[in-house]
Amino acid sequence: MKTNYKIYIAIIAICISSISQGQEQHIINIGEIDEDGRSIDKETGEIKESYINTKIVDINSVLDITLDKTLLTSKISKDPELPTELSEKISELHNALKNREENLKAVQTLINSYDFDTFERDAVGTQAYFNDLSTIVKKVDDITYIDDRIEDLTLKYDDKGPFGSVYFAAEEVLNELTKEVEEIATKNGVYVQFGGWIVAGGRQTPLNIPGYDDIKPQDPFQVDRWQLLPSPEQLEQLEDLQKLAKDNRGKEDEIIKSIAKNHLDQMRGIIDATIRTIQDKIDEEIEKVKEIGLDISEQSSFDTLKSDIDEVKMMIKNLKEELIRRKEFYTSIVSNPENIALGTFLSNMQNDITYIKNEGKLLLDKINSVSTTLTGIVGDFGTKIESIKEVFSELKTHYTGIYNKVKNTISSRIEQFLYGQKLDFAALKFSEEVYKFTLDKLPQSSTFDLINSGVRKDGDQLAFKLEVTGKDGVIYTENRKISMFRVLPHVEGTVGVIFADPLARTSVETQFQLAPYYNVIFKGFLDRKARRKSITYNRLLDWGVGLHVSAPDFDGDDVPELGAGVVVSILNDYVQSGIAVNVFTGDPYWFFGLRLPVPSFNIGNVRTNN
Repeated sequence: MKTNYKIYIAIIAICISSISQGQEQHIINIGEIDEDGRSIDKETGEIKESYINTKIVDINSVLDITLDKTLLTSKISKDPELPTELSEKISELHNALKNREENLKAVQTLINSYDFDTFERDAVGTQAYFNDLSTIVKKVDDITYIDDRIEDLTLKYDDKGPFGSVYFAAEEVLNELTKEVEEIATKNGVYVQFGGWIVAGGRQTPLNIPGYDDIKPQDPFQVDRWQLLPSPEQLEQLEDLQKLAKDNRGKEDEIIKSIAKNHLDQMRGIIDATIRTIQDKIDEEIEKVKEIGLDISEQSSFDTLKSDIDEVKMMIKNLKEELIRRKEFYTSIVSNPENIALGTFLSNMQNDITYIKNEGKLLLDKINSVSTTLTGIVGDFGTKIESIKEVFSELKTHYTGIYNKVKNTISSRIEQFLYGQKLDFAALKFSEEVYKFTLDKLPQSSTFDLINSGVRKDGDQLAFKLEVTGKDGVIYTENRKISMFRVLPHVEGTVGVIFADPLARTSVETQFQLAPYYNVIFKGFLDRKARRKSITYNRLLDWGVGLHVSAPDFDGDDVPELGAGVVVSILNDYVQSGIAVNVFTGDPYWFFGLRLPVPSFNIGNVRTNN
């Protein structure tokens, strides 16, 4: 009898308090196999769930790429050229099957934990139990109504259990429906393409994904995970930095002053004299209109307009006064660089950027609003205020230019630094070397070793794109972006210059002396989970501790000395500080280096990946 599975379900005492909610579904599914093997479940040999479809992968990992053809079919089945009923059935069956394994496992767990004696003594619990039972039976029963063939096929899979039989029957029907879609799609000229790019240094380079294209592979390149010695490139940099330190010896305080001064120049651009001049012009033109005289209706409109202009002037005044107040902090640094407080300096710069971006946008919106109102005024009144229109248009053009300059040179760089380069997937076009597959011929999996993505560094990105096209153009597209960082424990070598402050009497006349250094920094040993979850963490909050070697010249004889010590690097090496000892004299000194992702601030180190 066709309804045997329902009777069987009713007899089995099981319940599910809640059905697990599926995660966001992807056609493109990418799992990571890292060098340490921690991504593989030792019991199943499969990639752990936490390593699938992540936003970040280790820079030397292997990617296991799979395409969900069932989900792809459900997307393609929505094409208007395909039968609506076929599309609906595929979508419903796909949704019903997506959590099958989790649901069956939960059911089996509840079956094994059933205790008749406990339920016999608990009437309330028993009633709730059967309510839940009724709910789950209905959910399974609903699957059989999607297609008539499912209920017939449950007997074929009777050995799979009451729930399993329905799911296996539904899967068979879904496969049959999928074949129908594949046949129709092939007849209609539907093709699928899949490809990948590495995005590095502002360039998008196509990658060879085995099985999906005939693109020439990149030269293999392994990013050095255990860098103890400086690379040839870093040795050259050290020579240049030694010359830099020597040429600027005695000017260290001036360098710190210039850092603050450059930031001051950025702020001055927003409150320059040109805006004040334009404001004066607006006031003059308003007085001229008053002298001309307005009728009653014009006067009312003019009063409203003047109120809006006064609001703009007040917003400019408030912005100017606030920036003048903020300038005092940097002015004090220019005057007394030895009083610099690193934490306060970093915090103030971040707050400045946020303030300029937010308040500047509000002011620009108001200026645009008033400008639009002025432009829309025509007739005699429009003619009388024509000069106001022209001057206000000048204000709009000038301020828009200032705001966009600040935004593009500071805010956008901060955003890119924190979250990575924005990708325009529409601009990523498949080359002729990327194969076009009919749906039935599309490979479902591939393995891509990141070593074959060529030269890369922390923060570079991978872009993957799947596109389905028909006779009338694109039917469906899916994009994925992944950032690459050194996530696993590693040793990183950095070179740069420090500001060294000797703690003993030396011939150094300034508070600090510039000196080149090489650091060996240990990273990723305690914060691996954070590195996998957050791009911002990798780009800004990354930290490490290590060994420090530098070459100061405290005795002023132009012969570099050797210093060795320990260093703490925080904020992704943007702040480094530590203590070292002059090996020749035994005298200690402390040091720091600074580097920020804005044009006006870049003193400290040069990082390279090898």
